[in-house]
Amino acid sequence: MKKQIVSILLGITVITSMSVSGVFADTTDNGKNIENAEQLKAAIACAMEDGALSEQEESQIMDRATDEAVSDLMQEKLDAAVETLNEIDTDQKMQRLADGSEYANWTYDLGDGCLMTVELTDREEGVGACVTAPLTATSTGEWKDYGNRYFTAKTTVTVAGYSVMLGLENHYVLSSNGIDENYGKGIYDKKGTACLIFPGKEYIEDSAARTPGASDVNMYCTFTCRAGSNESKYKLDTTVQYLAHDISGKRIKVGHTWKLTKLA
Repeated sequence: MKKQIVSILLGITVITSMSVSGVFADTTDNGKNIENAEQLKAAIACAMEDGALSEQEESQIMDRATDEAVSDLMQEKLDAAVETLNEIDTDQKMQRLADGSEYANWTYDLGDGCLMTVELTDREEGVGACVTAPLTATSTGEWKDYGNRYFTAKTTVTVAGYSVMLGLENHYVLSSNGIDENYGKGIYDKKGTACLIFPGKEYIEDSAARTPGASDVNMYCTFTCRAGSNESKYKLDTTVQYLAHDISGKRIKVGHTWKLTKLA
């Protein structure tokens, strides 16, 4: 009888050991068992069954995700951001702020708990940080006094608390001559993700606008996003439109357009 009991106990021990081994066989040496974008989306979907994704849930998911999984999903959602921007009206109105700047901020759902945020700003050079409380919504175009200004367009994609931002500052000059490009500055930022970002050179395509209502100045910058063996290239264009000119008042009415596209 004792031999039978011992045999049964040994059998249970072996089965238990095999079960535990099976669990850890699906986990990498560093405890990360989410190894690709599809698994990461599945984990996010599971956490969002209650309709929301908390910071704690984000942290727990990312602790289990490999760099490759996060980077793959980030590039997938960067592509989704481009597609979304092609479907919406990007010539949206900014709001006039107390300091004379214009500002806009919109957020779009990219699915799988991922978001895209668009931020636009036009302001005078040398002015401090924007006070984002709006005064009024602007109509198409806004009058600006002569001087140096810059228009900034930023697109940020967020994946479970990790993010990548691509942006371009378009620095321009308003004068009695019209509008002249000054210089451009490609800007980027990232949080948490292993995706590497390499901004290219800023290119000015139209450097001067001289005909009110029929001309503009514009520039673009390219960004290479690299994650492991995957590499994607994006292009961000910004334009400042020459809408009207009040010579006696020394001011020009300007408009803004921008576009994010994928090159490869």
